[in-house]
Amino acid sequence: GLMISLIAVFALREFQQEMSMVFLPFFADMILHSGAAGFGYLNMAQGIGGVAGLVGVAALGNYKHKGKLIIFSGILVGLLLIAFSYSQVLILSIVLLIAANSFGTVFENVGRTALQTIVPDEMRGRVMSLREVTRGFVGSWVSFGLWLGGEYFGVVTASMFLGIFIMLCVLSIFLLLPSFRKL
Repeated sequence: GLMISLIAVFALREFQQEMSMVFLPFFADMILHSGAAGFGYLNMAQGIGGVAGLVGVAALGNYKHKGKLIIFSGILVGLLLIAFSYSQVLILSIVLLIAANSFGTVFENVGRTALQTIVPDEMRGRVMSLREVTRGFVGSWVSFGLWLGGEYFGVVTASMFLGIFIMLCVLSIFLLLPSFRKL
């Protein structure tokens, strides 16, 4: 259960990353009315957030409450995606993306670290391969699902639902797996 939930955490991060690839051009052009330059700024915000998240994870060192940090950062990712989906101001959208990617990076990397610490040495390669297979499988289907959601509900609504979905999944893991909270 715990190992599968940590792999699910990685899949949820893939949802966030796919949303950016599929929807950011539309947000830049149709919502923020900032065109190619705005798209470049939004992409830059993702990179800045990723680096900030990695610096934060490195600064934490061997943090004792990994499960709680994963839950907290996952919930923040969902909230920030919801806020981003409704933002109509470029600078606010940039700040929200920096924060979302920062916490998304924490979410993913602390989950990866926790997974590596609970898996026996002789199984580590297989489990990490399973995680990567999940990434490849989930990424393709998420892109397709986001396209359908964007087509039928609009990208703002689809992005909002994605944020809600991530939060509900993370809360479910927190509530259903006491072992996760003890990581």
